[in-house]
Amino acid sequence: MNKTISNQIIFIIILIGVYSCNSRPFDKTDFTENEIKLYCYSIPHDTLFHEPNQFRERFPNFYIDDEITLRLIKEEVIKEKSNKQQHASNFIIFRLEDEKEIVDGGILDIDNGEYLYHNGKYNFDLEKFKSFQNKFKKLDAYEINCKTISNTKKLLDFVDKNDGFNYNNTKKEKHPILYFNGKVELLSDKSSLDLENTNGWKDIEKHIIDDFRKLGKIKIKHYSALSPDSIFITILVQQDISNSLPVGYKLFKNYTDTTDVPVRVYDISENQIVDFFEQNSIKDYEIKDLNKKTIGNKL
Repeated sequence: MNKTISNQIIFIIILIGVYSCNSRPFDKTDFTENEIKLYCYSIPHDTLFHEPNQFRERFPNFYIDDEITLRLIKEEVIKEKSNKQQHASNFIIFRLEDEKEIVDGGILDIDNGEYLYHNGKYNFDLEKFKSFQNKFKKLDAYEINCKTISNTKKLLDFVDKNDGFNYNNTKKEKHPILYFNGKVELLSDKSSLDLENTNGWKDIEKHIIDDFRKLGKIKIKHYSALSPDSIFITILVQQDISNSLPVGYKLFKNYTDTTDVPVRVYDISENQIVDFFEQNSIKDYEIKDLNKKTIGNKL
């Protein structure tokens, strides 16, 4: 499992696990009441480390709302705890909702037949789960690049108000871009970051956040070695900080609202998304259907 995927999994399990306490998966959910849905959607993978998987390719995004099937998954598919230590590259997020409120969730490791939960790993009977495929219903899933942070925030607000959801949000956490209004690109020399006394990129990230603390909330989107002596950094910010940079940082590109980072949204239709862009007179955007059907680009 590569580091990026591993960090994503830990983040998602911690957030969803807040709702689950120390019980087994789905133990606290009564499937006979209300409108219970299990949303299942793929974690984006790094193509360098990704290994093909037929199940994921055939069912990348779906949901189950059949009461009997959900109860069988709880009782017969999710088994005893597991202690396997094996490589994996194909994961599907499980997000259990009760009338649009998240009540439980975890991550299915398709490669090893394990359910990753906040309090451990459980053996998962993938063959039994596959036998329920006639109960799988297609989940609308799109990757959208709105080109600007302001339009991305409008889109995410629209999706939320229309009972959809985005890849990053849970009951306790919103998409990180909602907290920011622009980005700046910077250069810093390695001596300013005190690289000789750091233990890797995590220490560098902490150093950068501490340096900018007085300028408000920031989020580091990217950092890399540009040369033997300098670091390139992209950060999301709440306001233009170009004229008040900490010592040791130089402006590489001015504050801007533009972004090339797409967002993933679910349980909202293509027509709703296109209507949103038309109603807001947004002409520059890109849409990718994550269920393999190509919609095309609007430019």
